[in-house]
This record gives sequence, C-alpha cells and structure tokens, in this order.
Amino acid sequence: MTPTRPAPGGRRQPDLFPPRLPWAAALIDAADGPILTYGSPAWAALPDNSRAKVAAALIAAESWRTYWAPEEHARRLAAELAAAHAAEQDARWSEEVVAAVHRSAHRPRYSQLCERRGEPQRAERARQHERRMGLVPVV
Repeated sequence: MTPTRPAPGGRRQPDLFPPRLPWAAALIDAADGPILTYGSPAWAALPDNSRAKVAAALIAAESWRTYWAPEEHARRLAAELAAAHAAEQDARWSEEVVAAVHRSAHRPRYSQLCERRGEPQRAERARQHERRMGLVPVV
C-alpha cells in the first residue's frame, strides 16, 4: 500500500518516492517565510542567511535526487504508458469511420486517377507515397 499524508481539504495524497531525506526535510520545514522558486530573481534577492532561501535550494536538490531514483522512473513510465494507452483508446476508429472506409474501398487510388487523367509525374509521386506507406502496388 502506498503511504499517504494529509492534504488540504482533508483528502489524503500519496507520499513522494523516495521520501525526503530527514535532514533536508527538517531544513525545508524550518523556512522563515514563503519558499520562492530556486534561482528566480525574488529568490536571489533574499539574504544568504535566509532559511527560505536554503529551503528553496534544498527543494531543488531533492527534486533532482528523486528525479533519478528508480522508483520515480517507474512512476513516470507508468504514467506515460497510461497516457499512451488512453490516447490509443481514443484513436480507435468509430463504426462510422469503418463504414466510410468500406464504402470507399472499391474506388481507385490517387495514382490510378492520375494515370487516367494523363498525369504520369503525379501518378509516379503517388505510387512512391503508396510504397512508403507499405501499400501493395496496383497493376
């Protein structure tokens, strides 16, 4: 089971993996003001002895450390595969599209139409495209 922590509004969110290092968590939690984005102009303007400045640097360091952790790689890969699966599900042809393809299947290809119109250059370009797509040549 994935460990969770309280979140705003009473819901629970899964903990980050790997968890923050205890010494880093203590320094981040000891921030003496709002924690600004590391490297931003507002962060740079903070005094060097600001606990919020140190906390922002530690958050950046922890983010870097956890980004390369095997658990985080696995989590990102799972999320990417889930998104790809959802996109594949959306990309399936509807019954209407399948029916339209079946209705047009007996029609000549563009290369054949070009030949009929006496346009050999266009017909050859169309056949090259058909070969790139892996279509069986029409004789």
